[in-house]
Amino acid sequence: MQQVCVWAPSNIGPSEVTVKINEWMRCHPRKPPYERFIQDHISSEWPVMWHLKSPFYISIDRKERKVVEEENKENMREEEICPICHNNLGLGIETLSCRHVFHTTCLSDVLSTVFFKRCQFFF
Repeated sequence: MQQVCVWAPSNIGPSEVTVKINEWMRCHPRKPPYERFIQDHISSEWPVMWHLKSPFYISIDRKERKVVEEENKENMREEEICPICHNNLGLGIETLSCRHVFHTTCLSDVLSTVFFKRCQFFF
């Protein structure tokens, strides 16, 4: 059993993702069901920008070459990401008064740029 995380548009359901993965495995019987191959297929089926995608966690039976279980994305914990560097927020974060959260280093990098210093005069 292998679990993969596939990113697809938010308006697509888990059953539709499952159909596409099974379709890919039928068309490529000799190719191993690695996450990167499946993600390429899903991204070509539904091309959207990265911020419009949601994770789908799919379990694949490698012997039978079919999807055996899909986890609904609503049951999975949403991971917060830094809007500046687009990485997961962990330690070293700053919360502004408007409740936006950033990495401390990302925020200090933005605040020290010449562009930001120039834009302060417009606020």
